[in-house]
Amino acid sequence: MKRLSMAVVTVAPLAALASPAAAEIQKSGLQTWPGKFQVGAHVIAGQFGFTGYEPSGLRFDFDFAGRLKEFEKFSLWLGGGLHYTAGGAYNFYNGFQHELGIWAFVEISLDKLITQIPLVPYVRAGLEGGLLYYGFYGYAGGFFDLRIQSGVHYWLTKNIGLGAELGFAPGVGTYPTVVSFYGVLTAGLGARFAF
Repeated sequence: MKRLSMAVVTVAPLAALASPAAAEIQKSGLQTWPGKFQVGAHVIAGQFGFTGYEPSGLRFDFDFAGRLKEFEKFSLWLGGGLHYTAGGAYNFYNGFQHELGIWAFVEISLDKLITQIPLVPYVRAGLEGGLLYYGFYGYAGGFFDLRIQSGVHYWLTKNIGLGAELGFAPGVGTYPTVVSFYGVLTAGLGARFAF
């Protein structure tokens, strides 16, 4: 996980800055996509679980998307991603919680909504699943949910955007001794790279 995050954080900015034209700061106008792909890394993030079975703590999100079609008012993307959450203890005996999830999503980026500055809001929805792990005794479980996410990024250059995203994911969790509602709220700050 650490190597993957370092690779994304290292390679994406270098790819985004490959051409001198890409490095020009955008102060006004629409975001114009330089290509058909984007990579996101939101590493200043958190997660809050509803029932106590889900980890609440630090979260790291990574994703990749490809543009399917550009319409008059928005763009349609298809992508996938993964996340890792390191959470606090839900009780003393079971220890700290960890969560590793993957998801596939459809994104609508409203890149033509705001015309004065390169600020791009977006909405995503998709299916997500993953593993839950509980510290001291090695209890393991899993989850499956519908993840809904929205965010906004200001594109400093055509290739680099900084912003925030919020998410909500209701679903089902299977734990060592129980099957229960699974639900989390997520929030993150980070960057998106287009190429």
